[in-house]
Amino acid sequence: LATIQSMARQSFRDPGDLDNARYAFEARIMALSRVHNVLADRRWEAVPLTALFCDNVQGIDPARIECRGEELLLSPKTGVALAIVSHELFANARRYGALCDADGRVEIGWVFDRAAPDRLAMTWREVRSRKFDTSLRPGMGLRILRSIVEGELGGSLAIELTEAGLICTFEVGLTEAAGFAG
Repeated sequence: LATIQSMARQSFRDPGDLDNARYAFEARIMALSRVHNVLADRRWEAVPLTALFCDNVQGIDPARIECRGEELLLSPKTGVALAIVSHELFANARRYGALCDADGRVEIGWVFDRAAPDRLAMTWREVRSRKFDTSLRPGMGLRILRSIVEGELGGSLAIELTEAGLICTFEVGLTEAAGFAG
């Protein structure tokens, strides 16, 4: 409930267009619903990282998403938080980035060090043939990303917009990581 209240506050903070604010809020609720379905199917034990970023996410053709990293099972708390991060990144890519072009794609990679199993480092890279406008206009999605990555998950976030596309790198704490798949 606290997550939904926070999303509502963020979504309607500065609603210049109530219809768009309502649509964005409903899309965030659907992202939560999807991760809750995954958790329910798994008896609320763990969320596979690929279920959040790689598997037919939000109706996006999996051929447009390249994932690199060992499958990691996340705790329910971390999984729900990263589901919102995933939603914000994909929503931005569909609206402004690589996924608004027919040939655009997203490359997602992560590193999890088994020797120090409390940190997950991820890189989100958008690639398209057409050049990006390199002026970054921070909005509500960026505020939500910062709030979750830096606040809720105790991590760090860096965003760079190049002519080739958006690059988002973040590192988050996994004090409640569930483990590795397989």
